[in-house]
Amino acid sequence: MKRESPWIRATLAGVAATTVLVTTACAAGEADSSGDTDALRVGLLFSLTGPAAPFGISERNGAKVVLDDINARGGINGRPVEYVEADDKSDPTEAAQQARALITQHQVDVIIGTTSGGNTMAFAPIAASSKVPVLATNGTIDVTSKDNDFWPWVFRAAPSDLITAKVMFDQVISEGHRKIAVFAEETGYGDSTLEYLEELIAAQDGAELATVARAAVADTDFSAQATKIRKADPDVVLLVTSIPTLGSGITRSLRQSGSEVALWGPIGLAQEAFITGAGSAAEGVHMVAMNDWNNPSEDEQQLAALLEAAGEKGTSYEVAGSNGAQAIEAAAATIEGEITGEKLRDALENVCGLDTYAIGEGVCYTEDDHDGYGEDSLTMLVVQDGAFTTYQP
Repeated sequence: MKRESPWIRATLAGVAATTVLVTTACAAGEADSSGDTDALRVGLLFSLTGPAAPFGISERNGAKVVLDDINARGGINGRPVEYVEADDKSDPTEAAQQARALITQHQVDVIIGTTSGGNTMAFAPIAASSKVPVLATNGTIDVTSKDNDFWPWVFRAAPSDLITAKVMFDQVISEGHRKIAVFAEETGYGDSTLEYLEELIAAQDGAELATVARAAVADTDFSAQATKIRKADPDVVLLVTSIPTLGSGITRSLRQSGSEVALWGPIGLAQEAFITGAGSAAEGVHMVAMNDWNNPSEDEQQLAALLEAAGEKGTSYEVAGSNGAQAIEAAAATIEGEITGEKLRDALENVCGLDTYAIGEGVCYTEDDHDGYGEDSLTMLVVQDGAFTTYQP
């Protein structure tokens, strides 16, 4: 029997009015709510409030149901798993503070998260200095750059935006589009992905960058950006934003300006919040996606069953959290004796061919490659009749 302890509220040292939710999820008889010294301790650091919360909550749910399932099956080689939840509030400074608390106060062995690339970049040096591996649940290109001193400690639990942007670009080129506009959010993710797309466009015969429009995360009026794009008269607009309010806002503004230009978005927009925000303007918008919850694969159905049993359902990014949990299970299962962050990091570099609940043939990390996911981990969707449906060009 699986059992969970009640929530324990704890005020973090040095962080006023900050709450961490501590859940001991373990096989019956192996640990109590005070924690088991033999347990593998996992920090779940996500954006549970703030602009990135629609992603963070789904990522948290995906990780939790897999960790609970691991314990229901007896743990990892008989070792229970405990997890500690923390909210970075969609803020980089908060992410660093919460990570420090997870490591020093709660002594986690590994962290899954966080939701945005900027926040991961903020806390990754802290994790690396403490020799705590990180399963990053975002695609921001710079997160796994080898230019980072913390690179050896960070692994992806979601496809890199190098993969997502390339799939999106290749698809629009295959459909005959050559005059390309880009709408990009003003974040690290937006900067790095825009730069990569500019390189792809410059290298493609006959392609041109019609214009670039940017928007801050907090922006709500996109009329100026829509006017700029409409005047450039592109064949297609690539939406480089993972924030539904930005994606739906520019989509509405473009349609209201009279533009019927083709629109493509990344995995971050493939969620119901985009359709709700864009309304009828969402019709015909295409997405590169990590999940197709309306037409789930056999693996996705397994995750959907775990979510349903926990009273949740697949909405957007649950698979990123579950990917992280499954990678940790696979790595920890190969470790004999005490599990340390160093042992877990080394074991992760030997996880290959792992069949997760995600789309694709399997995850493969190596000593030189911590990205783990290829183009087969993505699918394509289109909004039809107010819902996402599989896009089969």
